[in-house]
Amino acid sequence: MESMIEKCSHRLVGEAFSDWKNTPTLPYVFERLADINAGRLECLTLFTTDGKNMMFLGKPGLTHICLFASDKETYIFDNGTADTTKVDIAGDYWPSFQLCRDGQRSKDIAREFCISGRPLAAQKWIHYVES
Repeated sequence: MESMIEKCSHRLVGEAFSDWKNTPTLPYVFERLADINAGRLECLTLFTTDGKNMMFLGKPGLTHICLFASDKETYIFDNGTADTTKVDIAGDYWPSFQLCRDGQRSKDIAREFCISGRPLAAQKWIHYVES
C-alpha cells in the first residue's frame, strides 16, 4: 500500500522541539499515536507529498485532530457531543467536543490520511474555508 506521507514530526511531552522522520510507515505512525495515548508524546504531525498536514495533539485518552488541507481550508475532528468544557492539552485549551477519546478511531483517521490525504469520510468534521 502506497502512502501519501512524505515526512512526519513528533514532539515529546513538555519539549519545545520536534524530531523529524522522512517517509514514515503506517506502523511507525501507529506507534507514535500509541505514544501519545501513553503520555510519552504530545504531538504528531503528518505531512503529505501534496502539501497537506494532519496534526494529532494529545494526552492519555484525549486527542485533538486537525487536517490543514491548505492555507485556507481546515478540518477539525468533532466527536458529535455538544460538550464545550475546555480541556488543557499541551498548554492549549480545546472544547471537549473536538477531542477524540477512541484510540482506534485516531488510527482509522491516520490510516485514511496516509492512504488518501483526505479526512476519514465516516467521521464528523468541522470544516472551515476562508474566502
